[in-house]
Amino acid sequence: MSHQYGDEQIVEWLAENGYHPRSPAHGSASCLYFIDDILHESELVREAARKGEIVSQEDYTVGEGDSKWNTDLVIGPPKGDVQIEVSGDRAIVEAEPEEVWLAIRLAGIDSEISTVSRTSCTATTLVL
Repeated sequence: MSHQYGDEQIVEWLAENGYHPRSPAHGSASCLYFIDDILHESELVREAARKGEIVSQEDYTVGEGDSKWNTDLVIGPPKGDVQIEVSGDRAIVEAEPEEVWLAIRLAGIDSEISTVSRTSCTATTLVL
């Protein structure tokens, strides 16, 4: 079975579910599709996720005070012990990370839904 990239998946998702600017549903779907893509493309990330060495968390606040900002998705090592077995369609455990190795702020869907692209997110460096 070939991999379908997140940009293609989100277009299908939006066609099926529609878009509402105040709903977080499309953002959550985009996060899952991004995770799917990074796990597909990187054997290192895939193996770390399988072993429970990295976790993901949606809607995460980074920083403190004036340097505080919200990210749509973070990936990093787990804070404390986590159950490694992943349920459902997720291929990475969803839990709070001890530190943030990758922070994503999705920016590819505007209120007019004019563009969705593979380059629709900004990220910090992934450290593995």
